[in-house]
Amino acid sequence: MGILKGHFQEYNGAIMDRHTLAAINLAGILLDLMGGLYLAYDLLGGRKGPLRLITRIVTYSLVFGLGFGLPLGLRFGLIAGSGLGIALGLEFWRASASPEGRRPTLLTTVPFALFRGLVPGMAGGWTFGIRFGTMFGLFAAIGLITAYAFRFSPSDEYHPVARPRFSREKLLATCVRGLLIGVAGVLAGALTQERMIGPLFGLKIGLIVAIVGGIVGTMSPFVEWWADHLPERRLGAFGALLVLSGFGLQSLQYWVVLLNIPVR
Repeated sequence: MGILKGHFQEYNGAIMDRHTLAAINLAGILLDLMGGLYLAYDLLGGRKGPLRLITRIVTYSLVFGLGFGLPLGLRFGLIAGSGLGIALGLEFWRASASPEGRRPTLLTTVPFALFRGLVPGMAGGWTFGIRFGTMFGLFAAIGLITAYAFRFSPSDEYHPVARPRFSREKLLATCVRGLLIGVAGVLAGALTQERMIGPLFGLKIGLIVAIVGGIVGTMSPFVEWWADHLPERRLGAFGALLVLSGFGLQSLQYWVVLLNIPVR
C-alpha cells in the first residue's frame, strides 16, 4: 500500500477526472438497484412481474454501453448505452405482448425510431459538442423513421419461437439501419466540423454506432429467448452478480482517497 501511495504522490498531474469518477459511482448505484430487483423476484410478481422487461433493458444497456464506451469514451457509452437499451428493451417487450401474427403499426413504432435516433445525438452532444450532437441526432432520427416506415424495425423482426434463430430479413434490416446511422454521422460531421476532417470524424462515429447496433441486432434473438426462459434461480444469481459489481464500482471513490490518486 505504501509503495502505491508513494508512486501516486510523485505524480503531479491529475490522472482521473471527477466527472468520470461520479459516472462510475452512478453506474454502481444503478447496478445495485437492478440487482436488488432481481433478488426480489418473487415479491415483484414472478413471471407476471416486470423483471422480464428489466432483463432485456439491462442486457441491451450493458452491451450498448460497453460497445460505445470502449471506442468513444465513458460519457458516450453511459448516455447512448442506457438510452438505446431502454428503447430496444421496451420495443421488444411491446412486440412480445402483442397477439401472435399481428404486425405493428407505423404509429406505434415511430416513437421508438425517434427516440433511438435522438439518443446517439444526445451522447454525441455531451461528448463531441452540441452542434455535432444536434445534427447527428436529427439525421439519425430521420433515417430510422424512414427505415421503420419501410418495415425495417425490430418490432417487425420479432417472432416468438421455441429456439433462438437468425434470419436474412433480420440481417437486411440491421444493415439498413446501420447504413442510415452511418450516413447521419457523415452529414453531421460535414456540417459541423472543418474541412475534410468533418466527414471522416462523423463517419467514424456513425460506423461505430452502426457496428454496435448490428452486433446487438444479431444477438437479439438469443437475448429475447433467454429473457423469456430464465429460471428463477438464475435470476437470483444474476441479481447477486449485479449487486457485487455495483459495490465494486462504488468502492472506487474510496480507493481513490486511500491511494491519494490525483483527481481533477
